[in-house]
Amino acid sequence: MLRNLTSAVLVVFVLSLAVNGYAASAGEVTAGMGHKLSRGIVNVGTGWVELFKEMYHTGKENPLLGLTYGTVKGAGKTALRTTAGGIDTGTFLFPVPKDYREPLIQPEYVF
Repeated sequence: MLRNLTSAVLVVFVLSLAVNGYAASAGEVTAGMGHKLSRGIVNVGTGWVELFKEMYHTGKENPLLGLTYGTVKGAGKTALRTTAGGIDTGTFLFPVPKDYREPLIQPEYVF
């Protein structure tokens, strides 16, 4: 009898810790979801800016390098930012990564 009571108390204790760990206000959750969704939409829509941004930054010192290496580097960053935006947009309902707040790519936005 004592063994069953101890087991029941242990189960209740563990469940109470789990409930407290996941307790968050509805406002925090919806704000995080909204932030993740807007970040994803912005990154999908402005991902192409990475191409010209990298061409410009690489071409500051050497214009020929900006046209060649900057284009390749910018194309890669464009694909990366657009993909990260698509993932954020498609998964905005889920609190991954880290309660919606951590961006998949740094900086959070292209600008």
